[in-house]
Amino acid sequence: MKALLAMVALTCLLQAGAQASKTVLTKAPAAAGGFSEERLKRICQNLQSWLDARQMDGYVGFISRNGKFICQKAFDYDNIDKNIPMRTNHIFRIASQTMAITKNLTYQALAD
Repeated sequence: MKALLAMVALTCLLQAGAQASKTVLTKAPAAAGGFSEERLKRICQNLQSWLDARQMDGYVGFISRNGKFICQKAFDYDNIDKNIPMRTNHIFRIASQTMAITKNLTYQALAD
């Protein structure tokens, strides 16, 4: 049973990686994705106001639908002290406990 759980967890991880590698996004105008240019501009204006009020330190916005990316913008700085601007291909470290819990359960299943 424990070996089965470990095998299922490994299979899920491999499938997730395989699915992610198949996705290729192409650039499309807002109307092609069913978006309004006016509303996209409003989103950017709101985010810019949050930056100006220092409620955010910087962001990268990305909107896509049906395999086509509609909007991709980077605002403010990655490092304000060094004056390094944010890039659209910036890599963010997102803290999540899902992987830690999955690893712990897998180790426990293998140890028993």
